[in-house]
Amino acid sequence: MLVRILPASRIAGISHYSQDPAATSIPLTVARRFRGIAGTAEEVIALHPDLVIASTYTPPATQTAYARAGLKTLLLGIPDSIAESQAQVKQIADAVGAPAGGARINADIDRAVARWSRKDGPKDDMPPSALLYISGDLATGGARC
Repeated sequence: MLVRILPASRIAGISHYSQDPAATSIPLTVARRFRGIAGTAEEVIALHPDLVIASTYTPPATQTAYARAGLKTLLLGIPDSIAESQAQVKQIADAVGAPAGGARINADIDRAVARWSRKDGPKDDMPPSALLYISGDLATGGARC
């Protein structure tokens, strides 16, 4: 998300997953422009970022280390809906001082939802289907057998 709303010079590092062809959500040529980090406290603290955007799954000891180092941290969970995703986009964009960038992403989401929700849309358009897959046997949603 940050690569869509901030100049590259404002991004100190991105997840090393973004540089893994099997895990990235952005083109590798884009991802490789940035320092890839695993998220250890030591490597993040050494970068002295203005903001650390981390997962709610970040170990408590790592979160404590960030706080002790005086790093501002934004912890994000996995959104369960489009509305929650858009709220998270706004939260991130506001946190990095780029609310207009977040608004652009959310407008793109709104247009995509409207396009796929139209009952009178082109007959050859098939509604998208999606599955969130995160390597390591992690998937979101309720457990049903």
